[in-house]
Amino acid sequence: MIMRIKLDMDTIRYINLFESITGVMVKDCIVNEEKNKITFIVNEGQIGIAIGKNGMNVKKVQQALNKQVELLEFSKDPARFISNIFRPVKVKEVKIEENNGKKVAYVSLENDRIGMIRSKMKVVKNLIPKYFDIQEIIYR
Repeated sequence: MIMRIKLDMDTIRYINLFESITGVMVKDCIVNEEKNKITFIVNEGQIGIAIGKNGMNVKKVQQALNKQVELLEFSKDPARFISNIFRPVKVKEVKIEENNGKKVAYVSLENDRIGMIRSKMKVVKNLIPKYFDIQEIIYR
């Protein structure tokens, strides 16, 4: 499934700034004004470059935007991408199964960080249907 991503002018400006500071192309960007946070999704294998030595790139982007910055590493493998989104919560297993004609991702997590899991679950439910033919994500 291919999904077109629509970006507003502010989001394009954030992406351009991020790319100019880090040298890494952004696959997607989620702006959360309520939490004063921007999440950048970078291609697989690019997260280390995006972070920079001792987190220097992230610090520069945060200062320039005056927002909290989160980075996620994309993967063409939906189970791996889901695991990447949930970090630093430990993902025990991701199973993707057909259930009543729709694909469902079952995610087994360490339940010691319930607040973080809820927050990450919102991101998962927003991002996964954009890139994969998965209609529902259930964690346990």
